[in-house]
Amino acid sequence: MRLSPRRATALWVAWCLFYLGGLLAAAGIGQRYPGDESHFIGTSQLFAKGITLDLLRHYPEMSGPLPFSLFGWWGNVFGWQLAVMRMFAVTVAFLTLMLLHRLLRDVLSSEPAALAAGMGLCLNPYMAAMSIFLYTDMIALLFVVLSLIAFQRRSLWLLAVSLACALLCRQYLIFLPLAVMLSGGRSMAIAAAISAGPLAACIALWGGLAPDSNVRRMYLTERFSFHVSAAIGYTGLLFIYLLPFLLVRWRRFVPHSVTAVLAACLSLLYWWFPIRPSRVAFEAGFPTVGIFDRALHAVAPHPMLRDVIYWIAFGFGLVVVAGFWRGARRSAGFTQFASIATLCFLSMMPLSYLYWEKYALPVLPIAAIAVLTAPQPSNGPQFAPGRIQ
Repeated sequence: MRLSPRRATALWVAWCLFYLGGLLAAAGIGQRYPGDESHFIGTSQLFAKGITLDLLRHYPEMSGPLPFSLFGWWGNVFGWQLAVMRMFAVTVAFLTLMLLHRLLRDVLSSEPAALAAGMGLCLNPYMAAMSIFLYTDMIALLFVVLSLIAFQRRSLWLLAVSLACALLCRQYLIFLPLAVMLSGGRSMAIAAAISAGPLAACIALWGGLAPDSNVRRMYLTERFSFHVSAAIGYTGLLFIYLLPFLLVRWRRFVPHSVTAVLAACLSLLYWWFPIRPSRVAFEAGFPTVGIFDRALHAVAPHPMLRDVIYWIAFGFGLVVVAGFWRGARRSAGFTQFASIATLCFLSMMPLSYLYWEKYALPVLPIAAIAVLTAPQPSNGPQFAPGRIQ
């Protein structure tokens, strides 16, 4: 099917309006739900009164200050009612989706493929939830997508600014400038290094990886270490959430059958490090690690059955990781960068104090692109990286 860019954009705008409007109608724009929205608004009101060094040092959150500054600006201008604040989330989501469509058009070089890929990403439950609720994740994703566009177009200043803003939203997004340094060449590596400056200044001010507050003292109670169970969790989660894309590119993306045998053997590691809520999360009243885990608890109440499902997902996830490794070594351009970025995410996120499913949201568009633009195996037809044929 052939689509003109103008018609494709019109279709995407119509989809975004339908998607966001449907979510708002289903959830209720002013309906209160348990979660972080209330204390996020409270923190944003502190920022709305004026940003000082003391506030930046001690505000009671674990993530960066940029979202709360933006929330505070919106609340000062339009009001602090929950429905009004959620309209900010919807506005950010619309901008993010429009930029995502632009990125997919640039990388996939196919209007129908860009539309289908974008709609597939919208089906992710975290994309839906973060589009209408007042969380910091969608603002972070906005700057992630903007940095990906900057990388694709080799715009150094936009890359440095967008990466810096992303890091000021979520510290764990440091995996993205690291991927740029590994794959983008000297100029882009310098831009990525510069982008870490504002976060480095915050860390120096905080005296740690999060603001100096009672919240940090409650959550950062363990020594800095690599959590194998989190690595297992994110590996399986990538398989689960990338499944729509893997179904159309499995034979191209998966290296060879030997990989499946090795993955089956390595998957036994799950039984030494099963997926369980982090101690700090469990003590805070969270018996699950996210939406998928919550659904599993509902349909598979016995822990052993859930473990079998996670074990299988981890095994398939290892095969998928092998595909990213192949893409990092044998492809070029954006495909190589996307593969490296996904591997950086899997390498760095287990260092976090908390395993939580929604933390995979920023890497999903990157990983999906790596899957969709995977090169043909060496014994097959040649493939131009970054373009679906």
